[in-house]
Amino acid sequence: CSALSNDIGYENIFLAQIEGFITKDDVIIAISCSGNSQNIIKAVEYAKKVGATIVGLTGFDGGKLKDLSDINFHIETKIGEYGVVEDLHLILNHIIYSYYTKNETFMFQKNTNKDKNHDCFSRQRRSFSERNFQRFHIFEKEILR
Repeated sequence: CSALSNDIGYENIFLAQIEGFITKDDVIIAISCSGNSQNIIKAVEYAKKVGATIVGLTGFDGGKLKDLSDINFHIETKIGEYGVVEDLHLILNHIIYSYYTKNETFMFQKNTNKDKNHDCFSRQRRSFSERNFQRFHIFEKEILR
C-alpha cells in the first residue's frame, strides 16, 4: 500500500482499491478507532453511493464512520484509549473468522465482472469478495436475530 499511496495519496488508499469494483451487493467492513480516518471515510462514502452495506467497527465517540455505517459495532471510550478499542475489535475479528471457518453451509456469489484488465490487487479483492459476500450475510442475520 505504501507505493500506491506515494502515487495517489494516503487519504485515497482504500478508495482506489474499491473504486469501480464494488457493487450494491458487497459488504464493506471498515475499522477505525476514531471513526474519522480520512482514508476509510472516503472509501465508505464511495461504497455508500454505490449502495454497498457498511459494517463499521468504531471506538471513542464513533466519529463519522459510526453515522455512515449500516451496522456499527461501537466501543465507547475516552478519546485516545486505543488499547481497549483495538483489543475489542480484534476479538470481534476472531469471532467473525471463527464463524466463517466453522460454518460449512456458505454459498458463494459468482463474479460477473468480465473485465480482465484489473491489477493483482483487484483480482485478490474480487476473489475475497466472492468467497465472503454470502458468508457475511449469513453472519449478519445471526447477529441481528
